[in-house]
Amino acid sequence: MINYFSKNLKFLRIKSGKNQTDIGLKLNKAHTTIGNWEKGISEPNFNEIDVIANLFEIPPGDLLYNNLEKRNATEGEDNGKPINRKEAKNERFIDPEGNDALLPLKEEIIENLKSTIKDKNSIISMLTAENDRLKAELQERIQGS
Repeated sequence: MINYFSKNLKFLRIKSGKNQTDIGLKLNKAHTTIGNWEKGISEPNFNEIDVIANLFEIPPGDLLYNNLEKRNATEGEDNGKPINRKEAKNERFIDPEGNDALLPLKEEIIENLKSTIKDKNSIISMLTAENDRLKAELQERIQGS
């Protein structure tokens, strides 16, 4: 799966006449973070991708999986096929093969939640056992008095 995010972010930023600081201010990020995203050194989380897509009024799937610079050069801006998020309201994070591109992230989140629940259940069991022990000890002290 090819990810065009870095290239697209830089293309859209330059096309909009903005610098990295301008984009960073809109996203509450440092210009160095925007630069690292454009260089592919780091990547935003999926919430940030959605904010960036909204900022440029394009679907998140286009931001991630379509070479917007190439598409813009071959289609032109006034050919009746604008790249516009408002025209793709139901666009999800879809990869070029038509699959939900967020599925691996969703699965990872589910596994993390399962692990967290398991850890919390273990803590609850431990605290319940300690509570029972302390109750029994208190009852013994009360009866011994």
